[in-house]
Amino acid sequence: MSAREFARPYPTVSCDDDALDAVGPLTEHQMPAPYAIGHWPPRRRFRPPFVGSEASALQIAALMSRTPSPLVAVVGRDGERSEVVGAVTAARLVERLIGGS
Repeated sequence: MSAREFARPYPTVSCDDDALDAVGPLTEHQMPAPYAIGHWPPRRRFRPPFVGSEASALQIAALMSRTPSPLVAVVGRDGERSEVVGAVTAARLVERLIGGS
């Protein structure tokens, strides 16, 4: 199963967004807002963990084990453009690996 198949939509924000605008979608959908706020990157180059849309569950698990993040963005390509198609949380990954829906 590819990352695209079990990724869930996840709101994205940038360092330029207002804090309230950034937290709103996360709390509205009961997503890990404290993690997002507590680890807000400084204004320097920050590269969050991501995989291509065809990555396997094991590839995502390996990436999570190498990075201090329980969240991996899934990025798809549309011609020359790349876009975030969703995210895989550690909980969702474990659920898929043990046979959940």
